[in-house]
Amino acid sequence: MASNNKQIRKRIAGLADQILIHQTKIKQEMRKAIPDAKLVAKWKKEIRAWQQEVARLKKRMKG
Repeated sequence: MASNNKQIRKRIAGLADQILIHQTKIKQEMRKAIPDAKLVAKWKKEIRAWQQEVARLKKRMKG
């Protein structure tokens, strides 16, 4: 796993990108006449997991 601040920041940025992509997917899916609730739930679950990882990584940063 990430061992120094530069690696941690890079990982956090990657997770932030994935979170934004999934949030966009959710918005697009919700615009449909019949959104796929299972798919939206899956994306929300992934977002929560990534947000938790970001919080954990921020705690690990030195300084």
